Amino acid sequence: YRALLARGDFGTMAQLSADALRFDPAHAYAWVHALFFATRKTGDLTPLHRALSITSPALAPDIQALLELERTVAASLQSKAVDTLVRPPSDPGTPYAAYYRINRLLSLNAAQAALSLFERLGPRMGERERAATQLDLYTELGWAPLRRATVETLLARPLNLPTVEILTAHLIRHPDPALAELLFARQAASPLPPVDANYPGYTALFCTAGVYGNSSRVGELAEALKAISGASFVSLRAAEAFFRQPETNRRIEAVLPMLQPLPLDVTYALLERFARPRPSAAPGKP
Repeated sequence: YRALLARGDFGTMAQLSADALRFDPAHAYAWVHALFFATRKTGDLTPLHRALSITSPALAPDIQALLELERTVAASLQSKAVDTLVRPPSDPGTPYAAYYRINRLLSLNAAQAALSLFERLGPRMGERERAATQLDLYTELGWAPLRRATVETLLARPLNLPTVEILTAHLIRHPDPALAELLFARQAASPLPPVDANYPGYTALFCTAGVYGNSSRVGELAEALKAISGASFVSLRAAEAFFRQPETNRRIEAVLPMLQPLPLDVTYALLERFARPRPSAAPGKP
């Protein structure tokens, strides 16, 4: 499904994710996340309804509950959706359920409600998801000093792939040149180890530098990518050209396949920022 995501084929991705909930239950939460993202992009809840209507094999109860919750929220007016999300669940729920409720509230511009829920459910989340959610909460609430302090805390450790994933995805979604420069300065002073396993992190940093129009950082990171894996300068230059002029007719979906493997959340962030609705087909054409 990563290929479908990178190409922006959200309709097919939604159908695949709905089916995968049954044939790949070991990765159910990743498929739920993909399904929710794709249906919000298309505005078509049919794959979600279909996932709930098929009774064999049965969905795990927590997955069933998440799908039903998203169906209710998507079909509700904002005030009712917020009330539904903040209502205490019948059981404490899984770490992903906590992440979903809080971030869905943020998507509805209900930052105060999200904060209250985070104070209650945040301890259930994994460290990475908790840090990413904190950054998004502080941004939506306008708490710039706490946001900066969280970034500085993350950067006080040796740079690793999870930290780069958290910060690049956040800074693509929520631009802040000063915070981006903290990340780039840390990378310049004490780089992420340039090994094959960190190639996705370097690609994420390259994309972030492109988003911020930082041509010198783009050049440095392109050289690092080529040194790690022999990445094609043609692909990297095509991506750089997009970031220089994202308002042109070129689409992010034409660039993302050239940049794989990217961390999944960075791919989501780039699509959230740059993906545009596709033009409707002309009458009489498929």
